[in-house]
Amino acid sequence: MKSIISISAAAALLLAFAMPAIAGSAGLERPAFHTPYQREEVLTALEDASGPARVAAQENKDHPPFINRSYEIDSLIRKIKVGEPVSQEEVNRALTPITIH
Repeated sequence: MKSIISISAAAALLLAFAMPAIAGSAGLERPAFHTPYQREEVLTALEDASGPARVAAQENKDHPPFINRSYEIDSLIRKIKVGEPVSQEEVNRALTPITIH
């Protein structure tokens, strides 16, 4: 009987300490862009890159990176217009030129 009580107490203590980790992070999520100016600037840059990426995808159908890049740019534009958070790393990756070796 004593072992059941000590095991239950240990499990309750473990659960009490593990609750913050199980619950996840608290607080508000930071927006990806701090000002509307940054958002508009990134949106303009992505829209400018969208046309050439679409043309490159049509001309290079044998190279999936061109098709993927066009899709990636268009999906980032949709995310920004809807208001979903987009990291600067995603934007930089979408705007980097594709190199095929």
